Amino acid sequence: MTPAMAQLVTADPKNNPLYRKGATVTEVDTSNAIGSPYASEGFALGKVTNTKDGTTQTRALRFNLWKNEMEVRESLSSTATPNVILKRDWIEVELNGKTYQTVRNVPTEEGRYTLWMEQLTTPATATAYYYPYVVFDQGKKAENSMMQDGKDRWEQEETYYILQDGIARELRMSRKKAHEAFAGKESELKAKIKKDKLKFKKSDDVVTLVNYFNSL
Repeated sequence: MTPAMAQLVTADPKNNPLYRKGATVTEVDTSNAIGSPYASEGFALGKVTNTKDGTTQTRALRFNLWKNEMEVRESLSSTATPNVILKRDWIEVELNGKTYQTVRNVPTEEGRYTLWMEQLTTPATATAYYYPYVVFDQGKKAENSMMQDGKDRWEQEETYYILQDGIARELRMSRKKAHEAFAGKESELKAKIKKDKLKFKKSDDVVTLVNYFNSL
């Protein structure tokens, strides 16, 4: 590992993990679960950038949605136990055509965390982020010999956030609630949602609203 990369990774992450439903990977057997805890099962080449000095390195990367960790290896041919990219404001990851950054003090059901999220809009007064994650759904055990145990599954879920003035607020995917993620310009946002018939069924509607807010 190069000295520059060594500054960006850890083999023993401390500010981790966001284990949904209060269960850690050591507490449950996930080996037979349907689905995957990763955004993509295999490693892919991506870029890790130190925004303080502008240096960029290409490495084999994989996004663990269960732990909210960016796993990294030296190359695609490596079979070593992956390290984890540090969660720092000055580290940016590009993977599979998406840009990921860490956002601090993000409110979730389990508390506030520093999280890797996909940046959806150019940083401005308000910036949109997409937070994908998975929950481990343990199949229901059979109640009698005539029944079969339910299947364990990884269920992917998602949340959108708006970062404004250093504060991350959840954007609810609802025509009546989306404007609440912003500080200010409530009437203008409501009018935009109504005029453009934004239904918030997809990320494009989030991007449209954020770009409009930043244009006001």
